[in-house]
Amino acid sequence: MVGIYAKDLNPREATREFFAELFGANLIASALLPARKSGLNQIFPALLSSKDSLDETFPFAPVMPLSTAVQLSKITRFANPTNTVAVLLRPCESRAAVELVKLRQISLDNVLLITRDCPGTVEPETFEEKASDTLPGFSDFTEEQIRPVCRMCEHPTAPVADINIGTFGADGGIILEAKTDKGEEILKHIALDAELSDTSARESALKSEAEKRTAFMEKNLAELKKEVAGIEGLVKFFAKCVDCHNCRTMCPVCYCNECFFDSATFHFEGPRYEEWTQRRGILAMPRDEILFHLGRMNHIGLSCVACGMCEQACPHDIRVGQLFTLISTTAQKELDIHAGRSLTDPLPLATFREDEFTEMGEEKV
Repeated sequence: MVGIYAKDLNPREATREFFAELFGANLIASALLPARKSGLNQIFPALLSSKDSLDETFPFAPVMPLSTAVQLSKITRFANPTNTVAVLLRPCESRAAVELVKLRQISLDNVLLITRDCPGTVEPETFEEKASDTLPGFSDFTEEQIRPVCRMCEHPTAPVADINIGTFGADGGIILEAKTDKGEEILKHIALDAELSDTSARESALKSEAEKRTAFMEKNLAELKKEVAGIEGLVKFFAKCVDCHNCRTMCPVCYCNECFFDSATFHFEGPRYEEWTQRRGILAMPRDEILFHLGRMNHIGLSCVACGMCEQACPHDIRVGQLFTLISTTAQKELDIHAGRSLTDPLPLATFREDEFTEMGEEKV
């Protein structure tokens, strides 16, 4: 089912109205939505228990201080919600949630997964500078202000959802599309302005947006690939790294309770440092930052959804998100997997395929 909803309202107001209907029809008991934080010019996920708080929500705010997928994990990981909770996710957040489901960090029982089209986001500082009593929308920013990882994202809409809220190709209001049986059942209770039989305008708009982003990505990553070639390139790229591990902390698919790089493996006594210094003459501190980043690439590259949370969290503006996009897209293409595309796709490192490397000359035994 695909239909036009609240044709006379802008996307923010229409989405608020949609969630008000969900609450009013007792289809959901709570909702996880982007909302203004304590009257400040900041947007963070908030869990609402009724439609009375919807005026504080900003479903299409062009800023993402953290991935809502992580917050959904906190809500569902240890026990399923008793009643239905609806969660609104951007495409990259949806894909992260899919990976976390496969990693058993999210349960979708009693969860209504609602996604929405995403034209991109800006850095939180850029958003706050533009904000006042009226918070800015996507059209208030130039294309150059949109985060590079967003401009490279080939997924303006999410591949996995119960219901998607569409804006690309919409001529007023929003386009509601049921993508599962659960979504179909929900939309039966929603008053659509009209069912949409011809989706060609939307498909054309999505195709045009994806092509623009792909062109930017190919150009940007080709230049980056040259920049980081060889160990010398990597050392220079990460030269400003202070080993704070902010990138790991903000990554939605880095889920280990204890990271290997925080373990006793990397705890050394003073004499060891003296020995290394005597051997080399000078010992740069902190140590092993390149190993840390290479370890993360190896660990989560096949589940990376290129959301750029790592890059946004870096205190020294290292383009780590763009580098991870380069590595993850290359690795995923080689193994013919696409992170977050499907709930039924198996985890690659937990799956054996007999002919996996035969195209590279490997012989079966």
